[in-house]
Amino acid sequence: MSIILTPRLNLDTPIALTAWNYLQKLDRYNSTAVKIFYDTHIARGPECQQGLCPG
Repeated sequence: MSIILTPRLNLDTPIALTAWNYLQKLDRYNSTAVKIFYDTHIARGPECQQGLCPG
């Protein structure tokens, strides 16, 4: 699994979490919100089947 962090100057929020068609905006870093988002969306992309991803 990969997590990519990258600065975006044109973003309308300080932090944006994205996973396929999901977006969560945060005004500031919140470790609980990040963990919940990660746990909810990890291994749920179209290439994964029942939580198992190729590779």
